[in-house]
Amino acid sequence: MNQDLSLVKYFSVTERARFSLRAEAFNVFNHTNLGDPNSTVTDPNAGQITGLAPNFQMRRLQFGFRMDF
Repeated sequence: MNQDLSLVKYFSVTERARFSLRAEAFNVFNHTNLGDPNSTVTDPNAGQITGLAPNFQMRRLQFGFRMDF
């Protein structure tokens, strides 16, 4: 399970123009999501988890700037 975090700050330049700064963190606590255990009974690695969950992403940070006018 991933927890994501987003922070945004708006700044007014004039009445019509403003800009925003954005910081986003995906999987902010960097928790490992383990895959399913090996279910093949005859395999020497039976019952062991040897990989990560499908589509697992490590912590990722993203920054953005936006100007509205």
